[in-house]
Amino acid sequence: MDIHSTKKGTRWVRSAASSVAIGVLLLIVTRRLCVTVRIYGASMRPTMRGGDLLLGIRFPQRQGIVGYYVRKLLLKNGAIVLAHLRTNPVYVVKRVDGLAGEFRYWHDGGSGVRLSQIPNDHVFLISDAAQSSKPSEDASVDSRHYGPQRSSDISALLFLRYFPPSTTAALHVGG
Repeated sequence: MDIHSTKKGTRWVRSAASSVAIGVLLLIVTRRLCVTVRIYGASMRPTMRGGDLLLGIRFPQRQGIVGYYVRKLLLKNGAIVLAHLRTNPVYVVKRVDGLAGEFRYWHDGGSGVRLSQIPNDHVFLISDAAQSSKPSEDASVDSRHYGPQRSSDISALLFLRYFPPSTTAALHVGG
């Protein structure tokens, strides 16, 4: 065995070890920064169907200054988000339809529907299956029924549908 073959073998081992280390680092970062979501139900039709898999960017869990500015920067009208609703113990996928200061119709807590301003640090979330801006005319449950959602209850911005492969596409992220 000559010295050149030993150096090539050592180089190959170092290269393989570096590749594995980079792969592990990417996996850790991806698991912390990204979220995968499976769609159930029909509330986001026709944009998404049951069984679709989506990829999103996680928002910081803490409600501090970093989380506030990340949400303020990324939450735009038209963005598709993963939210943990106050009225529902499960996560839901909805579209941002209104930001703080804008006006929308929603149930007023009594029997009526009224036009109201979205409070600071809140967003208005709707289902794509919604046919109307008035909650009494649609069976899908969204902000028209429970009012604006706190921005801090938004867990992720969804940006890619990757399954089924025939429907792989970037999702509208707002703006």
